[in-house]
Amino acid sequence: MTRAKVGAAGALAKTSGTSDLTSGGTVAVVSASVGAAKKTLMAAKKNNDRQSVVERSAHDGGEQWARGWRDELQSDHRRASGGWPGTIAQARVCARAHLSAELARLRLTGPSPAELEQAARLTYARARSVWLALAHGED
Repeated sequence: MTRAKVGAAGALAKTSGTSDLTSGGTVAVVSASVGAAKKTLMAAKKNNDRQSVVERSAHDGGEQWARGWRDELQSDHRRASGGWPGTIAQARVCARAHLSAELARLRLTGPSPAELEQAARLTYARARSVWLALAHGED
């Protein structure tokens, strides 16, 4: 092992808690680094999975909300027309119900305030988009 490699392995060994400067010690240091990278990747995947749940829940909740409004109007023999009648406050209620249920079904912790706000905005946007498509289709 060259002096530079020994110095680098020694520095890594000090930070990782290993003290063997042989090639086996270097492998242990690299293995520890790979283990830490795997943990970071798993945490990122968990966050990404959770983000997917938030987005999917908002998409489904927004669609159900808009179709529910349209169905209610149709039962009164009225057409869906004009702008989206929902509010962001109503979207928060809808998003909280859908997201909380979905996270519980997956046995995950409840939604954070940031997740709820994101879900509410996505729910509102999806409901508005569906409503406008439905209203345009009925014109």
